[in-house]
Amino acid sequence: MADAKSTVEYPRKITLKVIGAAPDFEALLAAEGKRMALADIYGIATKGKPGQSDLGPYVRFLGQFRAVNLATKQVYESPVCILPRFIEEGLWGALGMDGAQQVEFAVRISAKFDKDSATKYVYEARNLLPVKEADALAQLASRVGESVKALTDKSK
Repeated sequence: MADAKSTVEYPRKITLKVIGAAPDFEALLAAEGKRMALADIYGIATKGKPGQSDLGPYVRFLGQFRAVNLATKQVYESPVCILPRFIEEGLWGALGMDGAQQVEFAVRISAKFDKDSATKYVYEARNLLPVKEADALAQLASRVGESVKALTDKSK
């Protein structure tokens, strides 16, 4: 992902602020559709550690992570990653409280103008990889489909 011009930087942790991808409000207002892509962040989370800051609770993920600031094309790598809350919740849920598994993820994080938000923007995320259904979820969906079909057949 890094080109010949850029070198990889190794900060203590990856956050949008650390990699310089926090939204610039004036640039956001000037962007097409009042939306701008900020960063691609991907990695393998092996553990989550809840914490608390002045801004509230968060989860610090441990593993191997890479981020690309989409404005500067600068690449960052770190064993620690802190994500926007709504992404964090999904990853924390997938990782599980006991951290018995590792979770791969890859997202493009964007900012979108929102006049009703206190910051006047909200974060959005788009998966960069296709989502794979967990085997257990696929099996459950199959059983639910069979049950629904059986109920439909009985009601005829």
